[in-house]
Amino acid sequence: MSIYILENLFLRVNIHPNGGMNVIEKESGTFWGEDPWRKSPGELILKDRATKQNLHFDLQRCLQIMFDEVGSNRLAIRFDSLVDDDKQSHREVSVEVLLALGEDAPELFITIKSVNYDPDRYEFDSLVYPLRFGSLVTDQDDGYLAIPFNQGALIPSSRFKVPLRDEWHQWDDLSWQVSGLAWGTEGAAGDLNMYGWNALSMPWYGNVKGNSAFIAVLETENDAKVNFLLNYNLQDDFNRTGSLSQYPRIAVFSPRWMATRGEFGYTRRMVLGFFSRGTHVEMAGYYRQIAERQGLVITLQEKLRRNPEIAKLFGAPMIQVDGGYPWYTDYQSMMYTWQDLRRFADDLHGNLGVKRAFLCTWGGYAKLPPESYPFHPEWGSEAQLKETVRHLLDLGYVYTTYHGYPANLPHAESFSPDEARMNSAGEIAGRWGGRCSATFLEYAQRDLPRSIAVTQQTADYTDMVTASGVLECYHPNHPLTRTQDRENRLALLNYINSLGLLTGSEVAQGYAIPAMDYSKGGMIVGLRYFLLQHIHAPLLNLVFHDCFVAYDGTVGTSRRKEYSNETLECLAYGIQPMFSFNFAHYAGVRSVIRETTALFSDFQKDVAMERLAHHEYLGGGFDVQHTRFASGDHVYVNTDTAPFDNGNGHVIPARGFIVERSNGKITKGAIQTSFRAVAD
Repeated sequence: MSIYILENLFLRVNIHPNGGMNVIEKESGTFWGEDPWRKSPGELILKDRATKQNLHFDLQRCLQIMFDEVGSNRLAIRFDSLVDDDKQSHREVSVEVLLALGEDAPELFITIKSVNYDPDRYEFDSLVYPLRFGSLVTDQDDGYLAIPFNQGALIPSSRFKVPLRDEWHQWDDLSWQVSGLAWGTEGAAGDLNMYGWNALSMPWYGNVKGNSAFIAVLETENDAKVNFLLNYNLQDDFNRTGSLSQYPRIAVFSPRWMATRGEFGYTRRMVLGFFSRGTHVEMAGYYRQIAERQGLVITLQEKLRRNPEIAKLFGAPMIQVDGGYPWYTDYQSMMYTWQDLRRFADDLHGNLGVKRAFLCTWGGYAKLPPESYPFHPEWGSEAQLKETVRHLLDLGYVYTTYHGYPANLPHAESFSPDEARMNSAGEIAGRWGGRCSATFLEYAQRDLPRSIAVTQQTADYTDMVTASGVLECYHPNHPLTRTQDRENRLALLNYINSLGLLTGSEVAQGYAIPAMDYSKGGMIVGLRYFLLQHIHAPLLNLVFHDCFVAYDGTVGTSRRKEYSNETLECLAYGIQPMFSFNFAHYAGVRSVIRETTALFSDFQKDVAMERLAHHEYLGGGFDVQHTRFASGDHVYVNTDTAPFDNGNGHVIPARGFIVERSNGKITKGAIQTSFRAVAD
């Protein structure tokens, strides 16, 4: 049987008799191949309802593959009567996909039209399609993967031209195995959730090979994951048979289309966009256009018209004062009073010179979350609280209290199995994020207006809402699909907006950008995937920097990362600093706040509404980065312990930065530490 060809001015797509495909990007001549291991177009997984075992189907193993040209440059493929791994044929099991080439653009649209099976015998688990398309062969292809793992991560497929400073051998060792190194973190293979903690902030990934690149955008992303192989060859599987893997090491992402409450549910869609010359910057620009069409791009300029208070966030560090909440309401060593908060603000403003700040109190309530009223009498009266907040606002600060509607704490009076999120086995979720999103709005509508009436606060912080991802619930009283869960989370954020408050949550997520003015967790959150934490790229901010204010604690003290290398990256990426501490440790925090704010605040205020236009690594390694904002302002950061000459007449200090303003003004700084004897 001959191959089928879809072709336009930009691309040639070859579809083979087994249903697999490769793509030639014409201008550069770059070849993007099919699965290099098994030539498989995809893999279907069904779960047997009786045995609870998974059945795996390689799509090329079927009794018949049918091709139907349904229009110009449109080809339907039906994989019929699939055969499982035990070589048993299932005549009722089939998969139908549609490939459609863009008329006047280097784009390939992929639609999963149907997955057919006997629903009385099987549940749909997932479909990986296209499988391992566009793989980079490790140490042969000179390129990298890009993925918005939180802010963003890069995975080179070739050996480092300049070795990583931070123990490159750990990087290499973990790319050979799934887990077992780096203290329990997962390694070179797995699935990334869409949205949440240890997850993707946007529904896309991309590959760069030489000067060419492609991006894959999952348009129906709620019920999807991204499968990854990070320079891996399945050796762990071959270890079980005492043999060496027959596969080459590869770096690749593949979409995994997940079940909707055990069913295939609906048509799935994605698009591959190709670049003759491109990097992760062009990928972000491509996705920005899709996000605009989907209504996700609402700029800070537009949001200002709705709420002028947003401008007070620009260049303002987020300062979280820990009072033991939401873990406890009565942790005496952390509790403070409203008068203590006032004295702290006066010190911050008068002695440290911090003229802009966003203060968030983690404490002050008499009840544990999700309840957030009444206030705790030991902190002071409601009149004292109102007076303190008024003083903070008079200083020009923004103030918010903490809210945590997704919590379901076993030691709280409000603990409720009936309100918990439940999985398909009937098990309820644990403490943080364990309450079903069907309940969030009810708690907010009951308590938030009462809290505002007392404090007169102008902002709101709601913990966990965007950190929890989008989730299913099987509780019989409030069952939810992931799409419905996402709608509930957005409904909560939009309700808070309707009260005239600045709105934000815990982890920056692209889907929630229209409903949020700011977000914590703007960098990398979670420690699960070692290889994705290492080489950062501002993918989220290349798309959305001008749409919200991103904060991260890498400049703070919550994880003992003050003066870290990520401090410099936050400056380059346009991520504003966040400090977290309790008053017992405030004396040691003061200098961190003073120094960081003095260096970063004015610049970050000026570029807050600008698009982040460019990012690159310099010098052949991953120590020196350069970003450019749409305003024409440049930032260079150097995380090495030796200076770097950027070739433009500037030497970037060791562990330092250069900010080159569009007006010609240059600011230079560096992290300097020393170890010395001190007199008694």
